Amino acid sequence: MSDGTGNPDAYNRIQVARHALAHFVREAYTSRQFVMPESQAAHDKARAGSDHIPNRLVEGFIASTADHLKAWLRASEPPAGETSPLLHLYADYTLWRAILESLASGIWLLAPSPSDERIRRGVILALYEWKATGPVERPGRPADEAATRTQTELHGIIERVCNRMGWPVTDLDQRRFGPTQIIRGAQQHLGSDGRDLFYWWTICSRSAHAQSLTALLRARRTHFDTPHGGAVDVETDEALVAELVEFAVGTLNSFASLTRERGLLRVSRE
Repeated sequence: MSDGTGNPDAYNRIQVARHALAHFVREAYTSRQFVMPESQAAHDKARAGSDHIPNRLVEGFIASTADHLKAWLRASEPPAGETSPLLHLYADYTLWRAILESLASGIWLLAPSPSDERIRRGVILALYEWKATGPVERPGRPADEAATRTQTELHGIIERVCNRMGWPVTDLDQRRFGPTQIIRGAQQHLGSDGRDLFYWWTICSRSAHAQSLTALLRARRTHFDTPHGGAVDVETDEALVAELVEFAVGTLNSFASLTRERGLLRVSRE
């Protein structure tokens, strides 16, 4: 954890980013997705014959991004009487890992120009989710019928889209597909703006997996002596967090631009 006594410039940069991210969270929670008529997204919907693939998948990535951002904004809220955000050695990176994965998934899905490729990627993502929606056994508990039903319904959506597009479902079921492939793919689409996406995702993933040496390596360390020998005070490196947060803001802007370009707009829930 960082107590706000470190790098003032880094804390200011984080605070500026916090304001921008808070605006996105407010908009996400007070709006809904609207598919602009005659847009590329509308064409995707008509061609796939599905509300879910690919457009509703994008809404899911927006919801996940907003939810994790809201959690980080609350966790990093400056303590009472202070102005510097409260930073955490592990938790901040764990939340940012989920945020980067959601943004990368949306970018990877929406980036291709051909409609068929966006739909194909939507099917691949839906298949990946389908594998993860199955019931999980709990000893002594009734079967999870809701999970079974959801998994069945999702596979039905996948089959209908594939039949409409003339694709065998088995051809799109990629066994080795997962977050690493999504991050790599999104990084390619982002070009120079996303050259550090895999780097930041890897750093965040290592912290999420409680790799303590990585946490120590990326932290601000202060050595001091005690009556019992030398010791190390470990705090979050606010300069590193500032760099990560600013990179994420840029990635979020890229994702938002793609959604608007494809015709996936936000309108008030009222």
